[in-house]
Amino acid sequence: ILIGAFVTVILSLLLCLVALSPDTFEGVKNITVNISHTDGTVYTEEIKTTSRYLIDILEAHDLITGERSDEYGYVIISADGEKADFSAGQYWAFLINGASPESELDLLQVADGDTYAFYTYTY
Repeated sequence: ILIGAFVTVILSLLLCLVALSPDTFEGVKNITVNISHTDGTVYTEEIKTTSRYLIDILEAHDLITGERSDEYGYVIISADGEKADFSAGQYWAFLINGASPESELDLLQVADGDTYAFYTYTY
């Protein structure tokens, strides 16, 4: 009986941790994508999705185009139709909830309530 009670308590705790985790990537999620253009305009799209990876969502909504590079990882070529001017040292960058990402774009999993802000950066 003691072992059964112990197992029940442990399983209950694990289920609570999973249910309360803000990093749960399964199920329906609502995210916001903001794309700041070089002319100062900002395109915003609220997206409801069951997709797990950000790249899949962005490509399905035709918000970005890009390609994987061995040297740089996933490189965004255009966002909302605006191409980065690589010859001028410009590229597309992004933030997640106002912070720099800890992973490459094509590896990021989305969580409910996330906001993704894309902008051009010139080095």
